[in-house]
Amino acid sequence: MHVRFLIMLPLAMLASGAWAQPTNPAMNRTDAQGRKQGPWVRTWAGSKQARYEGQFKDDKPVGSFVYYSTDGKMESRVDHYPGSNAAHGRHYHPNGKLMAEGRYLGQDKDSTWNYFDTAGGLRSTEHWKAGKLHGAMTTYFPDGNVAENRQFANGVAEGKAEQFHPNGKPRYQANYVKGEPQGQETYFFPTGNKEIQGKYVNGNRDGAWQYFNDDGTVRMQFLYA
Repeated sequence: MHVRFLIMLPLAMLASGAWAQPTNPAMNRTDAQGRKQGPWVRTWAGSKQARYEGQFKDDKPVGSFVYYSTDGKMESRVDHYPGSNAAHGRHYHPNGKLMAEGRYLGQDKDSTWNYFDTAGGLRSTEHWKAGKLHGAMTTYFPDGNVAENRQFANGVAEGKAEQFHPNGKPRYQANYVKGEPQGQETYFFPTGNKEIQGKYVNGNRDGAWQYFNDDGTVRMQFLYA
């Protein structure tokens, strides 16, 4: 259920030599040690359209870098913090609306990231640590109600996981330990009544798993050893 947006990491492009370069001698300069210095602009191959533009000092990006699509629309803007390898990134949908916003540490996502749909509505919030999901992740329905809550530790599911129906009633509840389900897992009908219930031990189904009708009567049962 989690809404994912495909975001190409723009910082990785800065080291790439796959782009065409403008001929302006005041741009794209390197010093005697081969380090990038001053304003740099890369264009799309076979085109005069800029792919990215920004400033370097001693081979490190400084200030704002802006990234463009082949048709000239801004795809991303990354603002680098002075004296740090941290930066604030903003990524945009083709219609110009903000798609995602958050912090980079080097080339890795870090801290809080928010993701938006093409209408500008918040669709999910994630917490990252050094390029791995770490902490709470929340996904939202278009109306703003919570669709899913999950917890992660160093990129692995850890702790309570829950999903909701659009009417706000629970859809799914479980617990994870080191990426595997552990303990009771329950699915619910939109009415809030239980649909399926059982338990996991070390990632495997164990004991009785019951399947219910919406009126609460047991429809069938399976036993796992």
